Amino acid sequence: MSFLKRKYERNISGFAAFNKKGKILLIRDRLGRWKLPGGGIEDGEGSLVAGKREFNEETGHKITKVLGLVCITEFDKSPRTYFSFIYKGICTQKPVIKALTPNEVRGKKFFSKEEVEKLKFPKIRSSRFKRAILLSFSFVDNGFPVIFRR
Repeated sequence: MSFLKRKYERNISGFAAFNKKGKILLIRDRLGRWKLPGGGIEDGEGSLVAGKREFNEETGHKITKVLGLVCITEFDKSPRTYFSFIYKGICTQKPVIKALTPNEVRGKKFFSKEEVEKLKFPKIRSSRFKRAILLSFSFVDNGFPVIFRR
């Protein structure tokens, strides 16, 4: 089963995590594309716990404060509907552990909003993905995340 097929056949969660300077931490995937750290939600695991776990595994950094749920993307894959959750948080400037998924992550870097605006993202979901990342820079939790439908 391909990585993309497996990813889209379960709910996923990730973090738009910022350092104290207001820069967001993105990872580079195996294909050289920049994206938010995140991955599949395991059985019996909530989306917030999964997002923190995946962030830690992929970056080695720790989420120190959760600022809210930025967006939920809903996508139909008949006969089921799947969801992607993106949280906003603050993370450590430096890794606290060695990243556990070096085969998935080829690099990581903190980016300013202006730098993110110039990046290209994975084609499958590029416009929504980039929009969600840019939205996270100014996001303030009001209890109502943005809903994207695919």
